Amino acid sequence: YAGNLSLNYQSKRLSSSFKLRQYHTSTRPTEEIGIVGQNSILNRDVRKDVVWGLGGNFSTVYKLSDKSNIGLIYGIGKLNYDIDIDGISSFQTGSITDSVLVTTTHQDNPAVTQTMNMYHDLKIGKAGKKLSSGFNFFSILPANTTDFSTRSDQQQHAAVIRNTSNLDYTIWALQSDLTLPYPWALIET
Repeated sequence: YAGNLSLNYQSKRLSSSFKLRQYHTSTRPTEEIGIVGQNSILNRDVRKDVVWGLGGNFSTVYKLSDKSNIGLIYGIGKLNYDIDIDGISSFQTGSITDSVLVTTTHQDNPAVTQTMNMYHDLKIGKAGKKLSSGFNFFSILPANTTDFSTRSDQQQHAAVIRNTSNLDYTIWALQSDLTLPYPWALIET
């Protein structure tokens, strides 16, 4: 399921928009792989994938004059992708089963993203010249935790492994663009 909500406002000088979103979905795929021969491996994985997210966006533009405006655009979102896998692998020689591995896996993959743009646009003269300046920010904080548990019918104890990964990816940028339209060329710097 998914849902969205939008609120908008506009006057002579101010235009604003606020949006909320959310979603949730799940699937249950099954994977079966068989490598068949004198020595065979038969594998079956039953999965449950759940994805959910929510977020919001805000944007506003304020007209300072007929030739100038300032604006702000901001967005934030949170996503989580969970995967549960129950797997059975059977190792065979001919028609005799040598061993069976039972593996349980859980993956948790949350991420938070943010974007922001603050800008100022200034029209210069009457020929369409424009100076646009802005500050941009982008951030994503993904994390991953994977837990494995594997048990063989040949051993009493399970092998348990945890793998984690965390990132902090951030970009800050200042930008200024000058647009000079001429009949023979459009120059942007």
